[in-house]
Amino acid sequence: MNRKNLTISIVTPSYNQAEYLERTIQSVLSQEEPFEYWVMDGGSTDGSQAILERYAGRMQWESEADRGQAHAINKGWQRCTGDILAWLNADDIYLPGCFNVVREYFANHPEVDMLYGECLFIDEKGNVIGRYPSKSWNFMEFIKKSINYIPQPSVFIRRSVVESVGWLDENLHYCMDMDYWLRIGIHHRVDYIQTPLAAMRLHPRTKTNTAALKMAEEHFKVFQRFFEQADLPSTVRALKPVALANAAYQAASYCIRARSPRRAFEYIRLSRRYHFRLFIWHFIKVCLLSLRSSGNSS
Repeated sequence: MNRKNLTISIVTPSYNQAEYLERTIQSVLSQEEPFEYWVMDGGSTDGSQAILERYAGRMQWESEADRGQAHAINKGWQRCTGDILAWLNADDIYLPGCFNVVREYFANHPEVDMLYGECLFIDEKGNVIGRYPSKSWNFMEFIKKSINYIPQPSVFIRRSVVESVGWLDENLHYCMDMDYWLRIGIHHRVDYIQTPLAAMRLHPRTKTNTAALKMAEEHFKVFQRFFEQADLPSTVRALKPVALANAAYQAASYCIRARSPRRAFEYIRLSRRYHFRLFIWHFIKVCLLSLRSSGNSS
């Protein structure tokens, strides 16, 4: 397939993100066509709509109350017609030339269904402050380790895959991306490239800083539900004890971040239920994390 014929469809879910929204929009509109762009605003009251109106001739948008981020993305994807779908949050950006790289790769690798690349960390002013700890895709390791090393802003998915696995789970508000990678990874090929494609903005109002306890709950729920599927391959199902023990530990680490050691140790007890040897290691690590956290707060 000629890469010039591949249309990329981007959806930005947004709610009261006027401080960063325009930079996000510009990072999309500066890419090489053909692409289509929808901003799904959740009824912002901070001046976001005035920003959207300025770009109305170059993109499409709507502003109305929604049921959360996943619902907004699904609504946008349902309006899109492109060959490749993605979403970009209203405080993140695409890097120059991103769409060219994505089109080229999909055109040269028709067997690939989902692609992700490197992702930078930027601060409130747009300065690069780090890099997301991404690495090559390994589905079995992804399940077993229960660590999301796929940076969502750098992910692009063929439309046929979305049609196959369905929409994002609108009951999830923090871990809908990890849930989606698990659903895609069972039957579809995922590739990773070391090219930086996007940048994720870190600031005090990001979900990872404001909702750690809720993220802990969803993280464990996603993996617990994954193993409830009746049609999992036996090789995948065999990973359940290790995967759920590690998922419990990851949830516990979110709780430590939220300065809730009591809740963290509740998840560690779950780890013991699934894998006793890992439980011992997890218990030690959570104790150390808890001590470090209490030391930093003093």
